[in-house]
Amino acid sequence: MEERKEPDLVVIHDNLEKIRKQLESVYGNIANHAKIGQPLQILDNMDFYRETKLIDFVSKVGRQFRMNSLLNKDHINKRLNSGDDGLSLTEFFYTILQSYDFAYLNEKYDCTLQIGGSDQWGNITNGCDFVKKQYKKQVYGITTPLLTDKNGQKFGKSEGNALFLDASSKHNMKQYLLNLADDSMRDFLLMLTFLKEEHIDSVMEQHKQSPEKRVAQKCLSDELMKMIYGEENSADKNQILYGLRRDRLLNMSAQEFDRLAEEIDKDVVIRVPKENQLMEVLLRLRSSKSEIRRLLQQGGILINDQKVESLEQAQLLHDKYMLLRIGKRDVRLLIFI
Repeated sequence: MEERKEPDLVVIHDNLEKIRKQLESVYGNIANHAKIGQPLQILDNMDFYRETKLIDFVSKVGRQFRMNSLLNKDHINKRLNSGDDGLSLTEFFYTILQSYDFAYLNEKYDCTLQIGGSDQWGNITNGCDFVKKQYKKQVYGITTPLLTDKNGQKFGKSEGNALFLDASSKHNMKQYLLNLADDSMRDFLLMLTFLKEEHIDSVMEQHKQSPEKRVAQKCLSDELMKMIYGEENSADKNQILYGLRRDRLLNMSAQEFDRLAEEIDKDVVIRVPKENQLMEVLLRLRSSKSEIRRLLQQGGILINDQKVESLEQAQLLHDKYMLLRIGKRDVRLLIFI
């Protein structure tokens, strides 16, 4: 695992604001869905540290941690022995900061429980030990199994397989969920939804009878869309796009394209000013020009169900419409206006 790159302050503040809005939205939808009445309070730990002096922090907090104990923690030990990269002081200090965050929340807000993924076990137990030493209080930690992809990799930006929650990524999430492997579906339904176990068993039984209908995947997609975006999601809605082959596309009328745009999810339809280049559209869907060029070279971009080696080959149907397919899962209907 590589050390995270440090973004500049503008990016950090922009990310913080986006995360805050997403947490408020997601928590509100989940609270309504699961009938949770507790209000949400979001804090920025930079507020804890802004007035803190390094010497005071090291003197007060640093003395509560013992190096031999920290070095024996699995997550630190593995990084120290991971080869040339090793572990930077910044990363090593992270566990101390997380412990202090917990102690601060305990003192100011009577927070007694910290929850995190199983890879946070060492940081969470350090925090519990620190609170016990500092305030003589009993606090608790809970870890949950990590969600992993089919290769056993956790989801995250550092792993390159992150699923984002912003509205522009909604379509990608739906398609990802619909393409999950059958053998992981029961676990995902149990972990990620509020459905009762007997309901999940019924869904899985229907799924086994007709696996090609992807009943379990559609159920998971519907439940998560309701919780994350607060909306009903018909997982069948966009499937028509995946069945559109070139001979059919070339024979569709402008009226049929307009009707299609009304029937599918709005986030799948991208309306583009005619003066815009196709590269500008692709950069809204992918991270960089180099990634787009790589996809072109590998045949990973199809326009109107035809592989293209350069964007100059792109053609509009009825001087207005284009079906854009990126990889296996991402299909969009472009309308140039």
